[in-house]
Amino acid sequence: MSTETETTSTPPPGDVEAVARQSLLIGVALLALAALMHFTAWISLVFPPIFQDWGMFQFGRLEPMANAVLGFGAVYFINVGALYLLLPRLTGATIRDVALARFNTLWTLLVGVVSVLAVGVGLGDGRQGFEFPLILDAIYLTTTFVPLWIGWKALQERTEPGIYPTLWALMGGFVRSEEHTSELQSRP
Repeated sequence: MSTETETTSTPPPGDVEAVARQSLLIGVALLALAALMHFTAWISLVFPPIFQDWGMFQFGRLEPMANAVLGFGAVYFINVGALYLLLPRLTGATIRDVALARFNTLWTLLVGVVSVLAVGVGLGDGRQGFEFPLILDAIYLTTTFVPLWIGWKALQERTEPGIYPTLWALMGGFVRSEEHTSELQSRP
């Protein structure tokens, strides 16, 4: 009976890889969007009359939006995709919270889009790294720690015989990126 429970509670590897692929694709798409936004910000800085009547496309709003899409969007989702893809391969552990990972990916994307648009319409406070409205900052920061929880739970089930520096570098890098996000969010 317990073997049936263990078998049914373990998601197929394709589900975990699908969530990882989804995160990586979102990250790459946000990277392209950030590049386009930075280019548009540069155009609005060099040729101000082009976007003078478009508030969201002026440099003062577009540049923080582009940086947020790059830092809090592209880099975050690429790190999460790498975590979900590499952790089972490096450790033999199974990521069991696939539904939570999928939900959190979509929820973080939604909160990020709303946050960036809030900055674009002028609701942000204007400081780099803390440019979202306070409630959206708190929600976004909370959602960014869910993949760390999922990865930590998977690490507790690892089956490799030794400790590999690559594994610790992966988790350390992810923790550092979360720590850096927290530092940016709490900067006065």
